[in-house]
Amino acid sequence: MSNPPGGWQEWDPCSGDKNRPVECGDCDWTGREDEVDGYMPDLSERIDAGMIVPVGCCTAQIEDSKDGAYLCGSLVYYTDVEIVYRRKPGVLDKIVEATK
Repeated sequence: MSNPPGGWQEWDPCSGDKNRPVECGDCDWTGREDEVDGYMPDLSERIDAGMIVPVGCCTAQIEDSKDGAYLCGSLVYYTDVEIVYRRKPGVLDKIVEATK
């Protein structure tokens, strides 16, 4: 994640969508969030601190003439991530919001 400017915060406008588009960076498979395997073995070894957390593992079937068919298993990430900055609400903004 990035560091927002002073007085601003990060906000993901797509976070409410329950079945967002995803993509595998290894085999270029694309699909929806509900098609991904949520179990991610050895996750702590596959990502570093500060990296974006993946959605899951790719379930694409890879055909290889030498090794036969196997699951890709690479990490899958959202493709619709949009980092937006918005001003942090101040005390007056919170009071106005509470009166609505």
